[in-house]
Amino acid sequence: MGNNLISEKVFSTVFPKGKKVVIPLLNKLLKENNIDTVSRVSSFLSQCGHESANFTTFEENLNYSATGLLKTFGKYFSYSTAVLYERQPYKIASRVYANRMGNGPEESGDGWKYRGRGLIQLTGKNNYQAFANYKGISLDDCVGYLETLQGKIESSIWYWNTRNLNKFSDMEDIKGLTKAINGGYYGLSHREKLFVELKRILTNFLGKGEDFNIHSVHSGPRIKVSKSFYRDDFECDVEKCGCGYDFVDFKIVNIMQIISDSVNNRKIKIYSGTRCEFYNKVVGIPNSLHRIGQAIDFEIPEDKENKLPAIKSNDIINLINKLFNKKIYCYDIDEFKVHLDIRSNKNPESIKVLRNITRADLMIDNKIDSLDIAIYLILKSFLKVINRDLKIISVNMYKKGKLSKNITFQILENKIKNLPKMKSIEIKRILKQVFGNLLILQEIDEYTIFMDVSNL
Repeated sequence: MGNNLISEKVFSTVFPKGKKVVIPLLNKLLKENNIDTVSRVSSFLSQCGHESANFTTFEENLNYSATGLLKTFGKYFSYSTAVLYERQPYKIASRVYANRMGNGPEESGDGWKYRGRGLIQLTGKNNYQAFANYKGISLDDCVGYLETLQGKIESSIWYWNTRNLNKFSDMEDIKGLTKAINGGYYGLSHREKLFVELKRILTNFLGKGEDFNIHSVHSGPRIKVSKSFYRDDFECDVEKCGCGYDFVDFKIVNIMQIISDSVNNRKIKIYSGTRCEFYNKVVGIPNSLHRIGQAIDFEIPEDKENKLPAIKSNDIINLINKLFNKKIYCYDIDEFKVHLDIRSNKNPESIKVLRNITRADLMIDNKIDSLDIAIYLILKSFLKVINRDLKIISVNMYKKGKLSKNITFQILENKIKNLPKMKSIEIKRILKQVFGNLLILQEIDEYTIFMDVSNL
């Protein structure tokens, strides 16, 4: 299994014009500085990717036109002064960064000397001095060090860790992370898009063992996700790809189990379940729901033992329409194979997915949830043990290619059994006993708890 966090293939997929020279140093320094989980690496690269124009430039570009100055630094320029400063980076930096962040007045030139450098654009004399103190070098030497590639990367990691930005990464709070770095929300949509893309692709590589030196999805016993199905039944094509990527939306599992029950648990052969990013590029359309475990191609083959013929695709579709009142999107691929997916305008909202929780309970603004299966499995077993109902406070909703890995919830009282509402500290204690540090758990208030399953 490889020791690299980021392969050239992953980097080039997300940042096709990015400078690959950063990859070896990123692999070395991120591991050394505890930025080494999927969420943390995805967060770091997405933020640095935005700040560095997709890893194409590692120093602040201040070559603004007059119009650009008014749009970006309107606080410091009128139209008449903008015309005098346009396309003069030294003068622009000296003016806009004067008398702040430890810099002297405009005529000192400090704004230019201590302009943004590095992946996260370390800016201002105070920040340069703090980094110089950390490195044990002089302020002037620090300016020179930040001209080197290692200095540009190391300063960004130092900035990240001194401000404890991993706490935002672990919560996948990209909005909060952006505010902590940018001071506002400039470029938030681009940062979020990069994060989603990076997380999906990096997760794919867990199974390949190419990037993250942690357990493969194939290690240990098979994980049973329903009466008739194991998690790896839904994984990316074993013969043609073999990456082991096995994210699957629990609603697909639930629907397939209902179909299986209706045909007396006959064997169902899955031809295409979840697809990793790279395999989908070969066989699928760009926005295929197979990428996020929300689509499946299958057939019900001949049962020779019981002398039962294969079920034709038209009959399978009729069965699905009957079971789900025509709310599931499906169509025939050939005489025996069927495609089924759970696009939002076709989902059966009334299906119970967790004890007292139906799919409708997981809707916000008419958008269907997309929880990772691990959340369902953990809560399902937990609720069974404690014999109480669940109240969902919030859940990250489906965004292009993203399964939510976290949920905020409460455990309600059971009046029939005379069991009180469970306190968050008790929920945390029980879950930690079973899962140890694999779950990220945070008490929000006396009864509300946040749970993240990114480490599973």
